[in-house]
Amino acid sequence: MTVVCVFLASCWNEKCGPPEGKWVPNAHWIGGPDGGYWYELKEVRGDTMHFCIYNEWTLDKEVDADFVDENGLGISQDEFWFNYISCYDGYVIHLTLVSADRNYTLRNVKTY
Repeated sequence: MTVVCVFLASCWNEKCGPPEGKWVPNAHWIGGPDGGYWYELKEVRGDTMHFCIYNEWTLDKEVDADFVDENGLGISQDEFWFNYISCYDGYVIHLTLVSADRNYTLRNVKTY
């Protein structure tokens, strides 16, 4: 509940969303008032997910890679998978699921 309140407060005076008129077909924009990325989940193979991640302004593909779910969360392509993503830091995809003792991530294991 606190996380939602903090997010809503941070978006109150600023536009939260992708840049006007820019989008990537089949991708979901995830970010906040300071920026974000377009995420496209291409395929799920067991605990491995193939993502393409695009720049929010240029729409250039920045990442085309397999990420592994080491936490056993079982995210599938049929779910609203984008609700689990918090951000990408250039190395791992951070998930919105957190606990007192760990942050959940998807680790890049193969780049194309």
